[in-house]
Amino acid sequence: MATTVDSPQRAGSAVEERKAPDLGSLLLRYAVPAAIGAKLANPGRQVVSIVGDGAFLMTGLDIVTASTLGLGIAWFVFDDGELSQISQGQEIPYNRKSCTVLGNIRLSGIAEAVGASFIR
Repeated sequence: MATTVDSPQRAGSAVEERKAPDLGSLLLRYAVPAAIGAKLANPGRQVVSIVGDGAFLMTGLDIVTASTLGLGIAWFVFDDGELSQISQGQEIPYNRKSCTVLGNIRLSGIAEAVGASFIR
């Protein structure tokens, strides 16, 4: 199995087979397109992706490619309603955060729009 993650905070123990490099914020927006690339490069392997809702909103429409090609990738979206990595980057040094709260996103609607299945 190949696993992609969008941030070091989400990697934790979920990724044991191949650990993501510690690239800090460079991983934000990485998980969705990386999963598609991993599946295209290794069509016989199961691919799963762990992504936050903020990063998913940045690249989630790439799933239309995976859906159209029938790649069968599973995306696990952590829905905390915030750009968490950016929020932490603001809150730790400045003791405040701004413009990091996301609106009410209906992830099931995105899945339906791109032809993917949605399970809560």
